Amino acid sequence: MNTLTSKLTTTPADLSPTTYAFPGSNPVVSGNGNGSGIVWAVEKGASVLHAYDATKLSTELYNTNQNATRDALAGAIKFAPPLVINGKVYIGTKGHLVVYGTF
Repeated sequence: MNTLTSKLTTTPADLSPTTYAFPGSNPVVSGNGNGSGIVWAVEKGASVLHAYDATKLSTELYNTNQNATRDALAGAIKFAPPLVINGKVYIGTKGHLVVYGTF
């Protein structure tokens, strides 16, 4: 936001390395104190959970494809954002509730 004109700038401050196809994603922000924010987003078509540094979205901290044998997310559903509670990420999928522990 430009404080002189009170208008939003059209140039993004930062972008994630992932392009999300329609209908996009419903990102969620979690944190534990100052400077520890994480943006969580589920890529629906590919069914991949992504975690980004909240202060620099171009820095991906984790995604479920990094160790797909252990962490694969199947059947992500649209309009169902991840839920982050007490260091765990909960994701509703087609027929299951998947839980990941945060790092």
